Amino acid sequence: MTILNIVRIKKEKVMRLMLHILMMCVFTIVFFSNSFAEVILYENFESSENEWQTDDDNVWQLGEVKYVGPPKAECYEGKRCAGTVLCDNFPSGSEALLISPIIDLPPVEDREEIHLSFYQWFDHTGDGNVQIQEYNQATGEWLEWQLLENCIINSYHTIKWTYNNIDITEFSTKEIRIGFYHKHESRWDGKVSPGWYIDKVQIVKKIPQLISSFETDWEDWQPDGAIWDIGEPLEVGPAANNEYSCHSGNKCWGTVLFDN
Repeated sequence: MTILNIVRIKKEKVMRLMLHILMMCVFTIVFFSNSFAEVILYENFESSENEWQTDDDNVWQLGEVKYVGPPKAECYEGKRCAGTVLCDNFPSGSEALLISPIIDLPPVEDREEIHLSFYQWFDHTGDGNVQIQEYNQATGEWLEWQLLENCIINSYHTIKWTYNNIDITEFSTKEIRIGFYHKHESRWDGKVSPGWYIDKVQIVKKIPQLISSFETDWEDWQPDGAIWDIGEPLEVGPAANNEYSCHSGNKCWGTVLFDN
C-alpha cells in the first residue's frame, strides 16, 4: 500500500467521523428545538411588588392564606397566592375581577402554541371564570372582556390544588390582559364560602409534546375537572396491593390518588 493510499484512507475516516459528529449536532438541535418553551409570563405572587390589579380590594387579595381556604392554609407554591379574601369567606353578593399586567403575546410559527396555565383551589357557592381582554391598537382602547373558560362549578369544591391549561394561540401578536372573574349572587340563606384561590400563573409559547413520564408536573396534559390527578398513589389503587409505586418512576395519573 502506497503512502498516497494510506493518506486517502485516513482522510475518508476523518470525513466519516466529521459527518457523524455533524449528524449528532443536527439531532441535538432538533431535539432541543422541539422541547423549547418561551416563558412569556410567570407569576407566583411571592413578591408584594407586582402589577396585578383588582376592581375590589375587599374581595381579591394577594398574600398568605389564613384560617380558611386551601388545605393546611397553604398556597400551591411558596407562601403567597391570590384569593377571594385570604382570611375569611368572601362577602355575600360580591363581584370582582383580578386583572393581570399587560402582556404582549409573540407571533407563532408552524406547530407552536401559546398556553395560559395556573393552579386553583375553590370551595365556592358562586361562579368563577377566566377572561381575556384585547387592546385595539387602532382606537387606543381596550375591547370587551371575552370568556376563555368557566372554572368553577357552583356549590362544588376541589380536594386539593388542581391544574388548568388554556390554549390562547388565537391571540398571538396581540396585547392582552387576563382576568379572573368572581361572582356571587346573594342567597336567601346568606350562605357564602372560602372562595377561589389562584397560584403559579404562566403563559408559555411552545410546541406541545405527547410523550410524558408525569415526573415533572402536568406538562402538556390537561384535566377537565378535579377528578384526574397526578402524583404518587396513596392508600388506594396500586397502593391497596402494597405496590407503592407507579409502573415507572414515582408519579402517574389517577382518578383521585388517595381515595375512591
